[in-house]
Amino acid sequence: MNRKTNFLLYLIGNFIYGIAQWVLQIGILKVLGEYQTGLYSISNAILAPLILLFSFGLNTLYVTNKKFSFQKYLNNRILHSIIMFLVYVCIIVISGYQQDAFGLLLFIGTFRLFEMIFEIIFAVHIEEKEQYKIGIIKINSAIIIILSYVIGISYLKNSTLAFFIINIGFIIYLLFYINKLNLKVRLNFSNQLVWEGLLISSALLISSLNTNITKYYLEIFGNTEMVGIFTSLIIIYSAGKIFITSFYSFLLPYIVDNIEDKKFLKRSFNLINIVFLIFSIFICYIAEYFKFIWVPLLFTRNFLKYDLEITIVIISSFLLFHSILMDLYLHAFKHYRFNLIIQIIVIISVIISLLCFSHLNMLLNATISFFTFAFVVFIQKLFYSYILIKGESK
Repeated sequence: MNRKTNFLLYLIGNFIYGIAQWVLQIGILKVLGEYQTGLYSISNAILAPLILLFSFGLNTLYVTNKKFSFQKYLNNRILHSIIMFLVYVCIIVISGYQQDAFGLLLFIGTFRLFEMIFEIIFAVHIEEKEQYKIGIIKINSAIIIILSYVIGISYLKNSTLAFFIINIGFIIYLLFYINKLNLKVRLNFSNQLVWEGLLISSALLISSLNTNITKYYLEIFGNTEMVGIFTSLIIIYSAGKIFITSFYSFLLPYIVDNIEDKKFLKRSFNLINIVFLIFSIFICYIAEYFKFIWVPLLFTRNFLKYDLEITIVIISSFLLFHSILMDLYLHAFKHYRFNLIIQIIVIISVIISLLCFSHLNMLLNATISFFTFAFVVFIQKLFYSYILIKGESK
């Protein structure tokens, strides 16, 4: 399959999967209200750092520096995923959620567990430059999510049932695909993989806290509904991140393969930055100009009152998208330690931002902290990537 078709199918798959995730979250908001959306959001806020911590960067390690068979990476990911889920269950039990909320939180956790295992399967297709296969997996997964939404939320008005159906569909599809690849479901623990991936997962963990600390702030000092509103706003970032991560995953093997080609590195760096800057300015202008049309469609008409907050989120999102593309160079050169330092600086900046603007209303304060996160991480990654390229080009 040629490169364009390969990438197109990959991008379409990620787009459809992103739409399915958007339909699920916005559907919960529109059909079941802000409290149910808040539960979904706080569950993901708890899960996100755990997933990233227990991922141990196995996807990146396999693509950039694989030392073992893929079966070993899969075995470790399954074990790490189970441990992650058990830690998550302990947290929601200690948090004392009521029985009706507990069932929903539990099924969201198992859904993310299956997603986490699927992620390592994606690594083998990325390494073999067969990204179209990931696109097919994403499309099939999206169908499962949409069907579950229609039955559980749209028809029966029951989010717990919807996630139960998603789990059934995902585990059947996951077992089918593992068998298709002639792999086995086994548990294995490798000290070497954990230590090698610890810097990557630590950086990712801290990175996830940059938005999730804000959600914890809103949950503790505000309420679950406020968490739902903020999470709904930053779905703009979450949806776009799916596309940018698709470009990142597609381009990473090519950057790695050409790591010794100084002219290629400089040319690709300049091209990515110039093209993405022009693209960002254009999209931000269009989004701002037609805000009165797309905001009621994406959320509800009530969200138009969050005009300033939405503008801040849009600008912040594109700064973050740009920084993700700069990870191409940080990861290709295996500068995982610097990524960790970046995230530590960013998380301190987010906390300071929340404290400095605490006199504002909580939602505006939250979106300003989101901008602080985006701006600080963008500046650092752009600068350090430039230094890397400049140093290698001498």
